[in-house]
Amino acid sequence: MALPRRITAVEISAERDRHVYHARIVEPEASTPQARARGNLHVLLNLSGAGGGRSRLSRQVLNVIQATYYEQTTGSVTQSLTQALLAAHDTLRRANVTTPQAVWQASVACLVVRGRDLFIGHAGPALSFVAHPDAVDLFPAKPPEAEAYLGDPSPPDIEFFHTQLRGDTTVLLAEAGWLGHASAREMAAVAASPDPDASADYLREIAERTGLACLVITIETEPEAWSHIPRVDEEPHREASAGAGEAIAGEDERFAQTRATVPIEEMSEPLSRARATPYIPRSVTRIPRTVPSREQRAVEPAEAPSQRPRPEPVMEPEVEIAAEPGPLPEPFRWEKPTFSVRWPAWRLPRISIPWRRRGKAEARIARAEPQGSSRWAVIVAILIPLMTALLVTGVYWQRGAERARQLQELIAGAQAQVVAAAESEDPARARVMLDEAEGLLEEAELLHPGLPEIEKLRLQIQEQRDRISQVQLLYLVLPLKEFGKGDRDPSRVVVNEGHVFILDRGLDQVDHYQLDETGDTLSPVGDEPLLKKGQLLGETTVGEMVDMVWVPAGDGRPVSALLVLDASGNLWQWAENVGLTSISIAATEQWRYPQRLETYLGRLYLMDPQANTILRYPPAGSDYSISPEPYFTQYVDLAGAVDFSIDGNIWILFADGRVLKFFQGERQPFLFTGFPDKFRAPVALVAGRREGAPTDRLYIGDARDGRIIEFSKDGAFIRQLRPSDPSLFQDMRSLYVDETNKVFYVLTKRGLYKAPIPAPPQSP
Repeated sequence: MALPRRITAVEISAERDRHVYHARIVEPEASTPQARARGNLHVLLNLSGAGGGRSRLSRQVLNVIQATYYEQTTGSVTQSLTQALLAAHDTLRRANVTTPQAVWQASVACLVVRGRDLFIGHAGPALSFVAHPDAVDLFPAKPPEAEAYLGDPSPPDIEFFHTQLRGDTTVLLAEAGWLGHASAREMAAVAASPDPDASADYLREIAERTGLACLVITIETEPEAWSHIPRVDEEPHREASAGAGEAIAGEDERFAQTRATVPIEEMSEPLSRARATPYIPRSVTRIPRTVPSREQRAVEPAEAPSQRPRPEPVMEPEVEIAAEPGPLPEPFRWEKPTFSVRWPAWRLPRISIPWRRRGKAEARIARAEPQGSSRWAVIVAILIPLMTALLVTGVYWQRGAERARQLQELIAGAQAQVVAAAESEDPARARVMLDEAEGLLEEAELLHPGLPEIEKLRLQIQEQRDRISQVQLLYLVLPLKEFGKGDRDPSRVVVNEGHVFILDRGLDQVDHYQLDETGDTLSPVGDEPLLKKGQLLGETTVGEMVDMVWVPAGDGRPVSALLVLDASGNLWQWAENVGLTSISIAATEQWRYPQRLETYLGRLYLMDPQANTILRYPPAGSDYSISPEPYFTQYVDLAGAVDFSIDGNIWILFADGRVLKFFQGERQPFLFTGFPDKFRAPVALVAGRREGAPTDRLYIGDARDGRIIEFSKDGAFIRQLRPSDPSLFQDMRSLYVDETNKVFYVLTKRGLYKAPIPAPPQSP
């Protein structure tokens, strides 16, 4: 399978919006788990609203999409994109609650390039053109009509499309408003054009006039992989049969698909769908790529602007979508009518005429010029550079003075907002002022990066945010283990009586460490990992790491032990003075994609979000060979669940910050109250327990801001805790809370940290 050789991306937007973040391009290092599982991410964001701080909010939304998408390297691309886009929706909803007069709305178009697979996701009105060597695909087939946006009271439908590379490919992501200024035919020609400069000029002219934005991604592939690419009319006609085709590697069965060639006269017939997936597929329009080459255009006479025919509107086919959900189809191909999509003549590149050497007659005429004319020519030649230098100096001085004036106004405005926020008694209003101040500082930094006044004001803004959000700083944060560079993807930490275990999904291993008597120094136990993928134990080979949990002795369990689950369905047990053994676990055929393990009163709980279930295994001595029972008594949608914890109740944390509470399989009422901030990337949930008994605390780890939020178990907000250096806990992966000894253990991408749990501040 050929892989892309090089990917380049160009953002097109209006010059007046140069401070607004429209796009995000993320290309993880090829050797990392994120690159292998998630590929490259390209995002186009169209954000509109009447409030200030648009630049800051745009950046925040793009950060949320990136962090949520790459948060986990398990599961499918569409699941991660769904969670990322829903997290962006929640971010805008919270912004609208804070400033209801702003009415923030957004549409997003995403492209994921993973191997030769292209995944496209839309939330809100958006368009995507994919220019293959032989045709241009339009997603969706019919122009998007008025529909829901991100930030509306209800989230918009999220549409997914899939296609594959067949050679060098260009993808154009655009907001739906472009069709009001250029036809689909013209946009397809832009995507298919062999002249990227002309394409950019054409798009930039429209962007300057309308304020629209788009993202052009060019994917160059290995030439030898595409020795022959059939034309549209060379594709064999095959009927679309439900359930045929092969699933894409690394994705679930919802992407099992059939490659169909559908003539235009059949496009009005209903398409059969298989009942196999919750996603409702959308059709696409394929426009044959018959754009003339640069050489062909160079010899064609250009038409006068007044003689240019107006482009005919593209008639889109009416495609009936079945009401029943089915597998996502590959883009349909039009066999006819075959029409030519051509650049307007006035947009053709200029033909450069080679310089012609002067003939002898011209040389004689030049030598016969009067001598006085030559002296004046010399004087003029000397004066022109001097005058140009003076003019340029004056222009630069004027621009410099103007930039200095703008810089002073921006800093003064930011300082005034910070002072007003400090004096405000309304937390919501104070946040708006701080957002405005941050936006002004971002503009000031573009004029003068690294200015000390800017950094000083940013510290004041952070102090104000901490005061409003009731943040308590952790000053005694001790690094226990720092990870070097490599393919590490730490995902879980377990601590028990001085033993520390770290599960790393990137290296597919479990490492065992021992704390010293002070608890401040960590030493490895042995020279090799405790458990590693590919390790042979008895006659069983260890598979990829999934999760682990510590099970205390008692309640039917004869010994305390660490349990580790691998993706092959094996359950491994490590007990002190016993070592590592394989133990039985029943009903693995019921699993779809288990993510998390937990334990309570000797029982083992397995959360499988894809199956929307939690299975409860009773202990059978030292193993779990008795068939499990489903915990829930009713249907529960676990899409987006990231962690869970048990203290008699089961608490489930979702990527959008929701927490559901269950008791004996029944959902219980639960809401957060008094929380002055918002969740950005929640990854860990711990229901407080001390010496086995539940306490009244609930802890949530937020990876985006590197903080721990503490609530009571009735949902009341208590405080936020973070290091004085916020970067220490950023990219958090796991949180272990030892309430007996009052210690946090925080596992991040970079290392393992320990911090004492401080006493809550006294109320005034």
